[in-house]
Amino acid sequence: MAEIGAVRAAICALFDDVPDLSAYPYQPAVVPNLPALVVVPTDATFRTPMQSGRGQDVWQFSLTVLVAFGDAQVAQDDLDELISETGPVRSRITANPHLGLGNRTTAWVDGMSAYGITVGDQQEMQNLGATLRLTVRTTG
Repeated sequence: MAEIGAVRAAICALFDDVPDLSAYPYQPAVVPNLPALVVVPTDATFRTPMQSGRGQDVWQFSLTVLVAFGDAQVAQDDLDELISETGPVRSRITANPHLGLGNRTTAWVDGMSAYGITVGDQQEMQNLGATLRLTVRTTG
């Protein structure tokens, strides 16, 4: 069964060769290089003792995709391109559902929970972002 750290690293590795997209397996302390994808675990269901050895863990991740917010239309077009079905985020996961971790791991994007302007502190610029929901199932 894949551990959470391995899953986070594997998700980010899918985007290593995507030009101009920085993937972060942890929430950065400051605004990341944009455009960016930030991987954050949000929920999990673990195997029960009755399932020892053959159960599964189901992880929910937020994939927050951020672009610079300068011109509103340009920012939305850029973000839309990144998160569309044929864009790099969803298409990479669809093409690599096992995340390089073997057949006991399966991942899919099953929705979007937010889309809009993100505001940091006074020293940070506003960004435009969308949060995609990623489900990852690992079996033992």
